[in-house]
Amino acid sequence: MDKVKILITGASGYIGARLFRDLSKKYLVSGTYYKSVTNDGLVRMDVSDIESVRKVLSQLQPDFVVHNAAFPVSPQNDEQKTIVEDVNFLGTDNIVKVANEIGAKIVFISSAVALNKNDFYGQSKAYGESVCQSAKAGSLIVRPHTVFGFSPNMLNDRSYNRLLKNIYLKTPAVYDTSWKFEPTYIGHLSDVTQQYVEGKVDCKEINVAFDVLKSKYDIGKDVLGHFGIDVLPTDDKSSRPTIKLELDDFISLNLPIKNYDEMISVMVEETRAIGDSYPIDR
Repeated sequence: MDKVKILITGASGYIGARLFRDLSKKYLVSGTYYKSVTNDGLVRMDVSDIESVRKVLSQLQPDFVVHNAAFPVSPQNDEQKTIVEDVNFLGTDNIVKVANEIGAKIVFISSAVALNKNDFYGQSKAYGESVCQSAKAGSLIVRPHTVFGFSPNMLNDRSYNRLLKNIYLKTPAVYDTSWKFEPTYIGHLSDVTQQYVEGKVDCKEINVAFDVLKSKYDIGKDVLGHFGIDVLPTDDKSSRPTIKLELDDFISLNLPIKNYDEMISVMVEETRAIGDSYPIDR
């Protein structure tokens, strides 16, 4: 039987690169990038240009499109807001339109921030969820919280990669205590996607996180302590709301890593395995 074909948009980013690595172990996986390339064989695609999307998807004919490409934070100025409008709003429209043309199913990598109606990035993710749920062949909304764990893209400015800098560059470790969130292990995004591809997930959306509230200081201390690095707390007086996710569907999947402590152990193992492959001169 022919292998399932999966296309990952934004496959050079922090989450996308991990999805690409994990899913390539079992499926025929292709990926797109826009600016930076982290894997050989990625195809350049501009999600805001429907003809660019149509050209790539028509050529590759994936069975599933894992739509991960996005401007990943709340915009801080008008230029960034325009990027969010082009990539997160219009880009998702284009992906769904062309996926419908070729009969592909969609996995949309959303965010817990989609539940915060006062956040423009959150609004873009909520919009993307709504659009992807209209995919004719079917779709799954994967909604993580703040994501931690190893990715082949070790340079993207994400929380886990900042921990790597602390370890390998021996930079001061100072993390915020004021904002609490339910952490997500990056490998679970691949696991849940695989469950959907294999027909083992029948819900329309699934929240992916652990049922425990932690701060970046908590996680920094729990990881960096294994590498002999002290972590100092700071109170950023964050006004970001604490978002609690409904996790029953996720817990029912009974994935290998079942709790926060196991996530920390796996992250420590992943970090030790990087060794001399860390991509910045020390």
